[in-house]
This record gives sequence, structure tokens and C-alpha cells, in this order.
Amino acid sequence: MCATSLSRNCSSFRRRTPFLFAVIVAGLLLNQAMAQFPRPRALFAENQPVSFSERIRSSQFVAIAECIATTRETETHPAGFTTVQIRRVFRGSEILETDQIVKLDIVYSGRAGQTILVLGQKLDEEGSPFEYIIIENPLPWRLGYVSKLTEMEADSTLRLSYFLPYLESTDKLADHDAYLEFASATYAELVKLHPEFPNNKLRQWIRNVDTKPERVQLYGLMLGMSGRLVDAKLLDDLIMNALRIDALKSQWARRDDIVAVFEIGDGDLEAISIDGLPVTDDDQLNRNVDHQIENTVNPKIKLQEGLIVGYILSRGVRALDRLDEQFVQAPDVGYDKRQLALSALSCVWINSKDRFARERLLKTIHGFLNHPETADTAISILSQSQDWSVQDRLIGMLDQPAFNGPDMRAAIATYLIASAKRNEKVSTPTAADIAEARKAKVSLERLRRLNAQSVTDIEE
Repeated sequence: MCATSLSRNCSSFRRRTPFLFAVIVAGLLLNQAMAQFPRPRALFAENQPVSFSERIRSSQFVAIAECIATTRETETHPAGFTTVQIRRVFRGSEILETDQIVKLDIVYSGRAGQTILVLGQKLDEEGSPFEYIIIENPLPWRLGYVSKLTEMEADSTLRLSYFLPYLESTDKLADHDAYLEFASATYAELVKLHPEFPNNKLRQWIRNVDTKPERVQLYGLMLGMSGRLVDAKLLDDLIMNALRIDALKSQWARRDDIVAVFEIGDGDLEAISIDGLPVTDDDQLNRNVDHQIENTVNPKIKLQEGLIVGYILSRGVRALDRLDEQFVQAPDVGYDKRQLALSALSCVWINSKDRFARERLLKTIHGFLNHPETADTAISILSQSQDWSVQDRLIGMLDQPAFNGPDMRAAIATYLIASAKRNEKVSTPTAADIAEARKAKVSLERLRRLNAQSVTDIEE
């Protein structure tokens, strides 16, 4: 048996506080290694922590070890070290082997004989140092979970299918892993798996007031991919409920009262103030809080992009009509809500535009040009979709002060430059395309006269 020192440089490992199945992350080097692991383009998980399952997949070695002894201080290890014996190697048999004695350059708080999971990276060819995580007291079934993760194929559909039953699991580690896997999935990966989605459970989780908001938007998207009318009705109720609650709260925003809004069984909203608004008594408050029936919409849900995308997918053109009514034509919709709706439309356009008539989708996107807060984003979407039908309208918007900001000028410049170059890769452009491209060049010169920098910045 050989002895190997896994040296490291992180004082947090010298803490004496024991953890039950705690994850202890060793410094920054593992994060650097994780950054090299290619993650898919996430829909909802841009700022999410790295999941345990992803750490397993990216680790060069994964092994079970038994704690033998802890040494506090020596001349060669002034910070102390822990000696462990490798009992089982899941991955990295070329790095570690069964029965190998290994020194972890930490003072481990566990007792002798305690089992730990060790995983991490070999950072150089000289065998030192390693970077690692240790997990205390891995339960037997978790070893099967770890083993499965180390064997799992790179195929994203198979991986997501494996994690699907763990969503909202009572086991917090597996549940958290499953959520991060789905939140980090691409739209295309979710579409592939959508026939397996547990729609009844998704509806149940969405209605549950304890479900976290970020999960509600993921579940709303997953539910909408099935395209069922009953799911479209639920998503429509969620969106409208969120809009009504926000409208009520905005009415009271001038007051420093804490207001809770609950939806009761018949769909009516009842507002309850904790300070200042004599709406109800404590008994009524308790009755409303405890009031749970199957069709009650979750009153804690906020308007989110995933819910809107799911609604559009499940209701089709009628959902677009609803968006026109609630987000384009309604005068009192806030900036953030219009942006969410337009972002959802952009997601549908990029990923599922073949499910709609092109002109119908564009009609709703055109509507967002009427609002200064969303016009630049709408122009960017139209430019990417090569819809050149609004060229004259955009130039006219520059004469309106509300639309003449730097973001708008940049968006219009980008649109006109793309329009002017539309025929460069076309072997036989139509006469109409040639005329429109020529018009775009004239409009671009007009914009250059109005604000040369806005054009120059894009051209560069």
C-alpha cells in the first residue's frame, strides 16, 4: 500500500464543526476545473450553484474512503492532515486504488472509522496537489446514486430522464440535483423529454404555495410543452392572478402597509392588511391562509417568463391574443411585465416558431414597438427574424423623443445594417428585396446624420 498526500491550501477545511452528510468544497481550484466543464445553455439557471451531480460528472476521481486518524500539526504539515484508506473507487482507478492510504491535507473533524466520499481533480502530472470535496456519512443508497452518476452517459435526454423522478423528492440532495439538471437544460432537451413529464404532479407542485418561485416557472414551461387545454387554463389563471395581485399591490405602494393577497375558491381576490387597512379580522385572515382547495391558484406566484412560454405553447394563437390584450394594449402594464412577455415571445420564436404562422407571431411582436420600454428589444427580435416590414416605421420613431434614446438608436442601426446587407448571400434577389435594401441604406445614412456615433458603434 502506498501513501499519497492530497495537498491543498484552504483554511475552511480546518473547521472542527461536524456536518451530517455535509458538502465541504475545497477552495477555488475545483471551481476553475468546473468552469472548464461544458454546461448547456441554461434557460433558468444562469446564477445557480453547481449541482452535486455535475461535480461528480466533472471529477477525475470519485471514491469512498475510511478515516483512519487525524494529525494536528507536523513540521511537514503545519496545518495538520487526515489519513484515510480508499475502500472503493467509482472513477479514477488510474489515480487512486482500493486499500490505498491517502493523506488529506486537512484536519478532519470526523472520528476514526467514519466513511467519507472523496472526489476532485488531479491538477498536474506530478501527482500533487489534488483538489477535492469530502462528504461525511454517505448513506448506503447514496452510494448507488453516486455510482449511477459516475456511469451515466453524456446523452442529455437519458440524464434528464434519470433525474425526472427526483424532482420534489423528499431527499433534499437528489431533489436539488434534479432541479438544477432541468433548470440547466436547453429548450430542445426539454422538448425531447416532454412526453415523460408527470403533468398531474406538475400541476400539483405549481398549486402548492410552498413551491419555490423559480421552480414554478420551470414547471410551468414543462407543463405547457404538453399542449393540453386543462394546462393552458391553469397557466392562464396563474398569469392573470399574478397581474391582478401586482395591480392591487401597486395601488397600495404609496402606503407603508404590509399587504397579503390571497385568492379564495371562486377566483375573487381578498386583500388583508397587517398594518392599517381594516379589511378583515384575525380569524378571517387565518381562514384565508389555511384555505386550500384543488383549483385554488397559488397566490404567491409572480409573473415569470417560463409561465408565459408554457401558456403560449399550450394555447397557441389564443395565447397570443391574450398577450396582445394584457401586455400590448393594456396601458397600465409595468415595464418589467412587458419585458417578461416579450422575452417569452422571443423564446418561442427561437425554439418553436414552426408551431405558429410566422405573420401571427410577428403581429404580437410588432405590438411591443408601441412602447418605449420594449421597442428596442422588439427591434432586435425582428432583426434576427429578418422581418424587414417595419423599416419605414422605425425611421419615423426617431422623430419621437420617447423613442430616441441610445438603446433605440443602436437597435435601429443594427436592424438597418442587416436589412441593407440582406441580399449579399442571395444569388438572385427579388426586385422588392433590392429596392428595400436600397431604402435601408438611405435610412441608415439619415440615422448617421442624426447621430453618427450610433451607426459607427454598430459598424465597428
